[in-house]
Amino acid sequence: MKMKKARKKLLLHICCAPDATYGIEKFSKDYDITLYFYNPNIHPEIEYKLRALELKRLARTLKVPLIEGPYEPERWFEAVKGLEDEPEGGKRCEVCFRMRLEDTASLAKEQGFDAISTVLTISPKKDAEKINRIGKEIAEKYGVKWVAEDLKKGGGFQRSLELSAKYGIYRQDYCGCIFSKKEVEAKRREREEEILSLAREDRMPLKGRPPGSKEELFFLKEARMALEDLGYAPAEHSFTFLGWDPLKVEVEIDNDAHRAYPLPYSTSLRGVLKSRVQEKGRYILPPGIPFVRFKTTKGNLEIFVREDGPAIPFKASSPNFPAPKIALGLEALEPLRKGARIKAQLVAEIKPMNSEVLLAPLGDSPDILLTAALDSPYFTVAESEAASAAVLLQIAGRLRRRKLRHRVLLAVLGAESLGLGSAYLESLLEELNLREGIKYRIDVRNVGRGAKLHIKAPEDYIELTSKIDPAALVIADATSGVTPAFEIRLWPDELYRTDLDIDETLDSPKMAKVVRFIISLAENLP
Repeated sequence: MKMKKARKKLLLHICCAPDATYGIEKFSKDYDITLYFYNPNIHPEIEYKLRALELKRLARTLKVPLIEGPYEPERWFEAVKGLEDEPEGGKRCEVCFRMRLEDTASLAKEQGFDAISTVLTISPKKDAEKINRIGKEIAEKYGVKWVAEDLKKGGGFQRSLELSAKYGIYRQDYCGCIFSKKEVEAKRREREEEILSLAREDRMPLKGRPPGSKEELFFLKEARMALEDLGYAPAEHSFTFLGWDPLKVEVEIDNDAHRAYPLPYSTSLRGVLKSRVQEKGRYILPPGIPFVRFKTTKGNLEIFVREDGPAIPFKASSPNFPAPKIALGLEALEPLRKGARIKAQLVAEIKPMNSEVLLAPLGDSPDILLTAALDSPYFTVAESEAASAAVLLQIAGRLRRRKLRHRVLLAVLGAESLGLGSAYLESLLEELNLREGIKYRIDVRNVGRGAKLHIKAPEDYIELTSKIDPAALVIADATSGVTPAFEIRLWPDELYRTDLDIDETLDSPKMAKVVRFIISLAENLP
């Protein structure tokens, strides 16, 4: 009997999931491939994490082994020192190729692979001849075979676009390194946008998951993977909105730096503003926080100084185009009232941005629509509002175990702090013919910190609620219009969102109560 010839093992360097799609298809015809993600050039870190996460999802979908190398940006910056101004495709790129392929070859030799290659050649901007020359040289050094390819030829690049669309892959808009990103932006913008370009390089640190941000998208991809692990087949539905991206805010009062937050949808100041201020009165801003309002004598900057504590961020309520506005803490009140001079920089962009709704239907006619917010307000900690998504995923798991998944439509909403995710969801329900059958709409946002549980339901909902939880307080919403709407208060509300929305402050028993309540609702529906 003739023995089947064993296939050679190939370690395939991957720069990103979109390029990997066709590379996997091509190389797996002749080799047993393992993917290797080693890309210390990718910057900033959230971009690296997002690309790595997408590759993990693709590898899992295609059942291909994946090794993730270390993230070493400091080592990369040291390697390309002095080449920062090189154009894309120049000497800096050659150093970058060598660094990544050498690490690939070293690992291949260490783990017993027969050959190595890369998917870098699929990019129309990459010189395949140069990459193959470098790869062969390095492979010979480590005693492994180099498999030369120009993946862009023969329709390879177009095929990668098709496969990326098929698997819902995030496609980045620059190669990865900060220097190529700058070059792309410089070509896209004219000289008058120089201030914006500089501000992006030295942007203010953002926490949380602002609408349309990479942080929001990363969280969506995590939620998608979690739902896929539970046997759902979630689909991403993208929408475009006019978003706001704060890049930089710096404030000094009589040369003393003060912590400051731009108010959502504030516009930029022109350069550095130096001015004195005039007091314009006292304001109580939602949800009941006292502020004193000042306005600069030039530059049209509005300043809201909190009377009872440190500076706090504001949650955006709706897109608008106000003058430049910032919030300061109590420590700024006395010097401003005494005529101190303020120095301020505020750079922000109002631009088209993208967000998504993640929809996970398993039945043709679900009775319950369960929604959770994907994004969070600006400047909150990274875990902010993650509790609602965590509850949704807990419910998803229990629905699976109790064979109730067909009764519930799960939706994770992007840009919901602006009310946009839920608005876009309405059009999706109509498009997918899911609106008619839904009787109960439940929003589980903020459930970890004592917020209300909002629900829209038929009038007999009150009777059903009392059966499930006799202690629940149900309040009719008089502003809801034709559709009956209620709030169920399973616990007291908190007055104001703080930036302490972390695991230690989340109330797990209350979150568990929400899970039990919604599962009981699904079980008791006629």
